Amino acid sequence: MTISHTRQIMTKTFAGKRQIKEVISSMLISEILNPKEIWLVSAWVSNFDLLDNRAGAWDILNHSWGHRVIPFFEVLESVVSSGCKVNVVIKDHETNCSALNHLRNALSSYQNFQILLTDDLHTKGLLTNDAFLSGSMNFTYSGTNRNDEMMTFERSDSVVANTFLHFSSSYPLEINIKQEPIDDTEEESDDWLF
Repeated sequence: MTISHTRQIMTKTFAGKRQIKEVISSMLISEILNPKEIWLVSAWVSNFDLLDNRAGAWDILNHSWGHRVIPFFEVLESVVSSGCKVNVVIKDHETNCSALNHLRNALSSYQNFQILLTDDLHTKGLLTNDAFLSGSMNFTYSGTNRNDEMMTFERSDSVVANTFLHFSSSYPLEINIKQEPIDDTEEESDDWLF
C-alpha cells in the first residue's frame, strides 16, 4: 500500500476555504507545540480570521486569546513567542505596509523573527519542518476567503528538505536585513532593526 504525501485543496467552495484555513492552522499549531522553523513566503500578506476558538478548544495554546476567532497575525505571534524561528518574505510594496507595520510592532523584539522585503516575488508558500503548503494563494483575506485558489499540501521529507534549501539560498535573511522606520501613524516612532 502506497501512502500519499500530497493533498490538493481547491478553495472555490466553502468547504475548500474551510479546509485551507484548517491546514494553515494545523501547521502553525504544530509549531507552537513543537517549535522549530517556518518560512512564510507570499507576495501579499494581510490579516484574516484563522482559528476558531469560540468554544475554547485552543485555550491551552494561548489563554489570552479568549473565546473568539483568532486572526492569522495573532496565531503567528504565538508561533514566534513559543520559540519557533519565523522567516517572512514579502513583496516590498505599499499594499503590504499595514501588515508589515503590524508584524514589526508585535514581533521585532524577537531574535527568532526575521522579515525580508523583496521587489520581485511571486512564490507563495508556508513551510515547516513537517509540511509545505504552496500554490496560487497569497496569505491574505482575499486569498483565504474570496479567490478561487488551488493549493498543494505536501508532507514528503524530500520536498520539505529541498524547499528549505531553496528558501534559505534564495532569501538570505541574515545578509539582507533592512532597517526601516515604523510608519509615523503608529504609536512608536523608533527605528526598528528586524
